Amino acid sequence: MLLAAAIVAPAARAADACYVEPAQLLESPHRLERTARLVAAGELVRIVALGSSSTEGVGASDYGHAYPAQTQAALAGLLPRSHVIVFNKGIGGQEAREMVDRLAADVLAEKPDLVIWQVGTNSLIRSKDLQTLVDDIFAGVRRIQAAGVDVMLMGPQKSPRVDGKQERTMFAQHLQVIAETARIPYFARYEIMAGWIARRQMTMDQMIDPDGLHMTDLSYRCLGAAVAQMIVNLTRAPLARQ
Repeated sequence: MLLAAAIVAPAARAADACYVEPAQLLESPHRLERTARLVAAGELVRIVALGSSSTEGVGASDYGHAYPAQTQAALAGLLPRSHVIVFNKGIGGQEAREMVDRLAADVLAEKPDLVIWQVGTNSLIRSKDLQTLVDDIFAGVRRIQAAGVDVMLMGPQKSPRVDGKQERTMFAQHLQVIAETARIPYFARYEIMAGWIARRQMTMDQMIDPDGLHMTDLSYRCLGAAVAQMIVNLTRAPLARQ
């Protein structure tokens, strides 16, 4: 099994903050078909990371430490036969409708093969209407799919401000229903980050910025490694992943 530098063998895990357990969190019954064909052929893969501040990289020391850049770096090691470009299209503070409105200009114009859509945190924090959020996300996913592009949906992060919202679990469940209905992978960011805390891979202060919401260089690096590993998992031939 190929592994990113930050997702390591069990013997080395005690010294590394980034491994994900259970490993099934980085799997899905829904493969990234278009991306898989390009990876198998060793061709260029164009990925657009769409989202809000977690994608833009608020809390990171610089743009290069945001999760899209970290994902690109991890994929360079995981997929040496492929050239992968990850475009960061995160704009802090945006909600799903605003992202849908810029799909043509900011996402589809880049001619992506895969879109990783991080969405839901701002609506959750602001206690916005859940049905409107679901409708907007589903419409956006269908629009991306209509262009023949793979989609991966990423849920909200674990953080004090997210944990303080009673609707958090319901929000995550609805995102998972959208992903299952659209037959696309769901990246369970909250559960993955909760695992880092539960296993003492990092403390909350190491994982989350003092603002109680945004991630840090360390957690962005781990997020990028985990996203890269999930992409690799979902682009392998099915028999090779059993």
